[in-house]
Amino acid sequence: MPLTPPELPQDAAYTPYWCEENVYLLIQSFSRNPSLSEIWEVFAVFISNHSKTVALWNQNLSKEPGQPVIWDYHVVAVLRPRKFSSNLHSWVYDLDTRLDLPVNWNTYLARTFSNNVPDEFQRHI
Repeated sequence: MPLTPPELPQDAAYTPYWCEENVYLLIQSFSRNPSLSEIWEVFAVFISNHSKTVALWNQNLSKEPGQPVIWDYHVVAVLRPRKFSSNLHSWVYDLDTRLDLPVNWNTYLARTFSNNVPDEFQRHI
């Protein structure tokens, strides 16, 4: 049976352009839940590159559907099951995405990044 990730807390703080603060507060919220901590490992994942111009698709700030947002860096929260199994997945909490929250790690990667962009817009996670 698949492990269902926790929903985004209803009181999750969100400030546009402050992804690191948003993720910090979200991780704090998750950390205060002992039953969640028993099942999930929680990480902050920093996404950037050497030129500080990483392209992410499906972002709320995109001016047009299908167009990326270029961030100098972006931060998301990731929950990974403590006990690995082939039917268990990691989940991404990106408060700036148009995708579902949370979104499966593989879906997030496939719908947020593209390999068909110049090197200066490629991500380094």
